[in-house]
Amino acid sequence: MTSSTQAQRRSGWRWWGPLLAILALAFALRLSKLAEQAIWWDEAWSILLAEQSLPDITRTIAFDAHPPLYQWVMHFWIRAVGISELAARYLSVLAGVATVALSVALARRLTRSRHAALAAGMVTALSLVGIDWSQEARMYAVGALWAAAVVYAYARLLDRPSWRWAAALALAAACAPLTQYLAGFAVVAVSLHALLTQRTGAFWRRWLLAMSAAALPVGAWLLYALTLATRTPRPTDADLIYPLQLWWATLVNGTSAHIEQYDLPALILAGLVLAGGLIGLIQRRRGALLALILVGLPPLFYWAVNFALVLPLTDRYYALMAPTALVGVVVCLYALAQARAARGVVLVAGAALGMFALLAVWRDWDSRRLQDDYATLMQAVDLLAEPGDTIFFISGERYPLVLYPLRKLYFPDPTPYRLHGVPAGDDWRPILEHLTANVDRAWLVFVERSLGDRDGAREAFLRRAYRVEAEVAIEHNGYALLTRLDAPTYPDLTVTLPPTVRALRPPDAVRVGVPAGTTATLSVGDVTLQRVTPARWEVVSFPIYASYPNGDYSLTVGGQRFPLRVTHAQPPYALGAPLADFGALRLHSAAVVDLYQPWQGLRLRLLWEAPAPTDAPINVFVHVVGPWNPAAGSPLWGQHDGPPVETPLGQWPAGRAAAETRTIYLPTLPPGQYELRVGLYNWQTGERLRLPDGQDSLLLRAWAEAP
Repeated sequence: MTSSTQAQRRSGWRWWGPLLAILALAFALRLSKLAEQAIWWDEAWSILLAEQSLPDITRTIAFDAHPPLYQWVMHFWIRAVGISELAARYLSVLAGVATVALSVALARRLTRSRHAALAAGMVTALSLVGIDWSQEARMYAVGALWAAAVVYAYARLLDRPSWRWAAALALAAACAPLTQYLAGFAVVAVSLHALLTQRTGAFWRRWLLAMSAAALPVGAWLLYALTLATRTPRPTDADLIYPLQLWWATLVNGTSAHIEQYDLPALILAGLVLAGGLIGLIQRRRGALLALILVGLPPLFYWAVNFALVLPLTDRYYALMAPTALVGVVVCLYALAQARAARGVVLVAGAALGMFALLAVWRDWDSRRLQDDYATLMQAVDLLAEPGDTIFFISGERYPLVLYPLRKLYFPDPTPYRLHGVPAGDDWRPILEHLTANVDRAWLVFVERSLGDRDGAREAFLRRAYRVEAEVAIEHNGYALLTRLDAPTYPDLTVTLPPTVRALRPPDAVRVGVPAGTTATLSVGDVTLQRVTPARWEVVSFPIYASYPNGDYSLTVGGQRFPLRVTHAQPPYALGAPLADFGALRLHSAAVVDLYQPWQGLRLRLLWEAPAPTDAPINVFVHVVGPWNPAAGSPLWGQHDGPPVETPLGQWPAGRAAAETRTIYLPTLPPGQYELRVGLYNWQTGERLRLPDGQDSLLLRAWAEAP
């Protein structure tokens, strides 16, 4: 092997090795916890819509004010892979990884630098907004891929105005806005760059043909959709500051939460990008102007769209252009780094940007988990209902979340139930009269019923039309068996419905379907925390209280055991002598976190220990007392009452200490002497528990309000 061949192989490995590692990282991050997150409203709507025929999809999506391409692709995708959470979202995962690969290729094309290309790949791989929307069964990751394809095809057309790249540009320019309208910004960006830089006839002939070819399908769709699209205008902010803040926070940290805290790093990054872009323009570096357009114009574009169409901005729209904008950031920083005096600044800025991205990914990783919002409810209805039963559901805009689990259980076969959503319109009564006329046994499922039955009239109609044989509440949701039959019809099931989730954190709840007369027990180690024996088959909820420790738990139903894991609970506290001993509870510390300000909260941090479980109905009170308060008819000026650490004492692990924060809202206090006191009382009798010295409360703080 010659030395030149060895050098080529080493050079190839220095390129392909890191590139493959970046793509593997992008894939792992986008695939992580994908099946551990419950489907939410928009995703359920996408899946249910994709189950329809292509003509029905086309008409419905036009009414919904979205383009159709993603839903058309999903129509065939779910028939090939199914509608589980993992299967439905996998299309977005693949699109997200392909976008990272295309970002690497685009940065390499604009800078001719492998290092800049790999840096762009790493930044886009770690971008939280890209990761998040690559884990959703929605069109945004696919739209971002087509937007990146528009810019890449344009960059190739600049290098070599061939008909092949003109055709690729035409395809991408048509698919981007047909996937998500706002992805059409990519076409706007490259068009502006072409107008400012290109003068050759060969380029413009191919460009005009590509844009004309793309305009045909997009224009045809718009002519059809604009006659059908319906939108409810929502309040929006015409100020440009918010779109700018949101855009730069998205680039810096990939998030739309608490964007104000990223103002300083965003300003620093924007200054460096501007400086690098200007240096690139002065030095006639490739891609400098295109990079500035990709980074600088999206917030102006979206603000203009927002201002014209009254369309509130969220980071999902910025996810469409974030990958190409991050490439633009790298291109500008690369141009700045060519000036030796600025190289150190660029390295520090790049390291800081990477640190922000890693921290954002870590926080997001820790927060994403499966929560049992509707799954157990739907599985319980599936177990209880018999083939041919009628199921009415009151759910308002949550109806896709009702239908999705039931459809998932039987896809691709039709569901064995007759499913009827209770209409939310004014003409609901004759519809319900018709639906219930020949149905003697039905199930009523209610999911956030206030959204679809705000005045309760529809539910009241069904309850008058039937006898309620049984009803089970699951948080704010639940189900009821409605019947006109004389004999009891509630199913006598002997099967246990396993818990949907096995990893929990306070204040989650684990739910299990328990047969009649069977005892269900939640325990940690040898300590039993909660025990329930239902009289009929029922979904039983076991709350995970804030006083519970981290660790391995057991949920036992009859002879079946389900292991659980509790995380993110409070750490163990080192305890000394208690500050006060009320018998049922010991107070170990009390600290005022925030001092009193008029009409603002006085926040108090309390650390309690339960020496032994007790079934006594005990509440904690924190009172601010002072001069006579005419409004209250007592010396009381503020209070906060409730269970200690939101935990019934009968379910508090013995010897376990847990802290809570209580906030007392106070008005402007008149002059006088005031005291902050804490104590316990029996909420059934009102009797206070006493300290060993006979006092019924502990004085925590006393102060005087001056005139």
